[in-house]
Amino acid sequence: PFWLAGRAAGGAMLATLQTLGLKAAKDKAPASTPLDEARPLNGSTAPRRLLRHVSQLAVRGLDLRAGYFLEVAMQGTEEPLERSDIFRTANPTWVPPCGFSGCRQHVFEVRAVDARSQKTLWSQALDLSQVQPFCEDLETHGHSPPLAVPLVQLSKQWFTLPVWLEKNGSPAISSTLEPRRPRGVVKQVKASDVCGAGDRISEMLDGLHQHKVESSALRDAMECCLTERHALRQRRQRRLSTETRLRLLRHAVDIRRKNVEILKAELSEAHDSSNNQDAQRQQAREELARATEEQRLVAAGLTSTYISLKSLWLQLRCRQMRMIHEVCQVYPIEKHDKYWTIRGLNVLSIDMLGRQDLREEENVSTALGYIVHMLVTLSGILEVPLRINIHQAGCSRSFLCDPHEAVEAITAAPREFPLYYGRGLEKPRFEAALRLLRDGLHQFLYSRGYLDERRLRSGSLLECAKLILTRELFGVQSPPT
Repeated sequence: PFWLAGRAAGGAMLATLQTLGLKAAKDKAPASTPLDEARPLNGSTAPRRLLRHVSQLAVRGLDLRAGYFLEVAMQGTEEPLERSDIFRTANPTWVPPCGFSGCRQHVFEVRAVDARSQKTLWSQALDLSQVQPFCEDLETHGHSPPLAVPLVQLSKQWFTLPVWLEKNGSPAISSTLEPRRPRGVVKQVKASDVCGAGDRISEMLDGLHQHKVESSALRDAMECCLTERHALRQRRQRRLSTETRLRLLRHAVDIRRKNVEILKAELSEAHDSSNNQDAQRQQAREELARATEEQRLVAAGLTSTYISLKSLWLQLRCRQMRMIHEVCQVYPIEKHDKYWTIRGLNVLSIDMLGRQDLREEENVSTALGYIVHMLVTLSGILEVPLRINIHQAGCSRSFLCDPHEAVEAITAAPREFPLYYGRGLEKPRFEAALRLLRDGLHQFLYSRGYLDERRLRSGSLLECAKLILTRELFGVQSPPT
C-alpha cells in the first residue's frame, strides 16, 4: 500500500510540474545544461544578506576624539538594536561578543552617539543588498579604506557602499567588483527521480508509523510510572505534613505549659500584692481619720483667724485712704472748661505740650514734677511697682529712665528723658518723656483694675491722675468730676 501511495504521490507531483510549465526530462538532459543546478524561484542570483550575518563592523576616518558609542538601529527609530562599548579613536572596529544574533533586517542605520550627552554625532544608512566587496583584510589591503563610510564583514570578506567604489574605483578594485551574471538555467526534473522520491517517502511513512507505535507504548509506560511516583510523593507529603504538624503541636503544648507556670507565679505575686494593698489601705484609713480630726480642730480656729485678718485689712485700707486723701489735699487737681490744673498750674494734653511757648516752661516743668511726685507717693502707699524710674520727683528738673529700653552695651546706663525743655535740650527727648509718663499712669491704672480706654482718649496726664485718686477714694462708682 505504501508503494502504491508513493507512486500516486509521484504522479501527482509530475502533474503539478507540468501545470507550472516545467518539463520532465525522461531520457537525459542536454550536455550544456547541468542537472543539479537550480535557479531560485524569485529569479534573483544575489545571496540574501541579513544583519545577523555580519561578524564585524568598522569605520575609518571619524573626526571624533571624545568618548562615544557605536549603535545599530532601524531607520527612523531611537531605540538601538545593539550598542558597543565606549570608543575614543577615529578608526573604531566593533566586534560584538555574540554577533548581531536575532537581527533579521538587511537595511539599518549605523550611528555614533556621544557618551555624555547622548546626542547623535554621525550616522549612515546601510543596505546589505546593495553593498559590494572591498577586500579580505583591512590591515594588509593596499588601497586606503573609505573615510566616514561603514564597512561590514560578511563571512571572510569586507563590504562597503558601491557609491564610494564608483567614485574612488581603481582598476584593481573595480575589476573585483563586477558581478557575474550567470545565464538562466531551467531545472529539469526526471520521472524516475519522482518515483524514487515516492519510494523513499513510503519507507519514511513506514518508519514514522513504527515510531508512533513505539512512542505510544513508551508514553503509556512513562505515565504509569509517573502515576505511581505521584501517589508515592503524595503519601510522603502527607506523612511529612503530619510529622510537621505534630512537632508544632508539641512545641505549642510546651509553650502553653511555660505560660501556665508563669501565670501561676504572677497569680501568687498578685495575691501577695493584694494582701499588702489591703494592709496599706487600712493604714491609709487610720491616717485619714487622724487628718480629719486634725482638720476639724484647725477649722475651729480659722474663724477667729479670718476675723482678725479682715480687721487688719480694713485698718490697712483706711490708712491708705487717709494718706491718699492727704495727697489730694497736697496736690489738688481741678478741671476747668478745656484744661486741668494741679496746685493752680495749667497742664495741657501731650500733643499741646510739645508745641507750647518757651515762656511757660517753668510752670509746665513744675506741674510735671508735681505729677511724678504724686505718682511715686501713690505707688508707695498702694505698693504698686512702676514700669519707669523717676528721678528728682517734685521739682522742675525731674527726668525719667526706661529700664526696659534696649541699649547697645551691657554696662551702659539707660538714657535720661527730661520732663522739662529749653533751648539747650532736644525736643524729641522731652516728647518721649511725656509718653513714658503717660504709659506709667496707664500701667498704674491697669494694675489697680481702673483702666478705661474710652475716658483716656483725650491724652491728659492730670485726668489719669485724677481718675486714680477718685477710684481709690470712692471705688468704682466714683462721683462725677
